[in-house]
Amino acid sequence: MSSVRAVARERDLLRHAALGALLFVGLPLLTHRSLLTFAPAFGVALGWELFSVAADAYALPAWTKPTVIGVFLVGASAYWLAVTDGTPWLGALTLLFGGWLVADGYATYRNGPVERPSAPYFRGLDGRPGEAFYRMQEAGRVARALREEPRTRDRLAADLGLTESHVEEVLDALETRGIASETDGVYRASPSRFRKRAVVVRLLRWLPRRLLRPLR
Repeated sequence: MSSVRAVARERDLLRHAALGALLFVGLPLLTHRSLLTFAPAFGVALGWELFSVAADAYALPAWTKPTVIGVFLVGASAYWLAVTDGTPWLGALTLLFGGWLVADGYATYRNGPVERPSAPYFRGLDGRPGEAFYRMQEAGRVARALREEPRTRDRLAADLGLTESHVEEVLDALETRGIASETDGVYRASPSRFRKRAVVVRLLRWLPRRLLRPLR
C-alpha cells in the first residue's frame, strides 16, 4: 500500500488543483456567469482527484470508483437543476449518467469487474504511463509490420531491431486481442480487425452489453 503523499506526488495533484482553481476563477470572467454555475463541475473534479488518490493509496476495490463518482454526479446534477434556469437537459443527462455509474458500481461489486482479454505484456502498468506508452508503441510497430507482410518471429526481431523474446511477448499480446494470428511459425495481421466496418460492428455489439450490464 502506497502512502497518500506519495500517490499525490505521483498523480501531480497540486498542479491539477492549481489548474482547476484557475479555470474555476477564469471561466466566470470569460463567460460572465457566476461562480455558482461552475461550482458543481469543479466540485466533482476536485472530489474525483482526491478520491482517486485515496483509492490508489489504500488499494480500494474496483467498484468504489464508479460508485463514488456516480454519487458525486447525482448530487452535483441535483444542485445544478435546483439553482440554474437554463440548459436543464444537461443536468438531467448528468443525473442519468451518475445513476448509471452507481448501478454499474453495484454490478461490479456483485459480479466482479468487467474482464477484458489481456496478455502479460500489458499487465502491471498501473502508475507507469511511460512504460505503458512504450509498450503500446512497440505493439503498434509489430502490428504495422505484419500488415505490410507476414513474417516469422525472428525476421520481425531483425527488421524492427528488437530481441526475439520481446517480439514473442508482443505477438502473444496481439494474438490475445485478435490482431494477429500464427500459422506454421508465420505471423500475419488479422485483416478484419483493421477494417473500418469491423471496428463499427464491434462497437455496436459491445456498447449495448456494456450499457445494460448494471441491469442484469
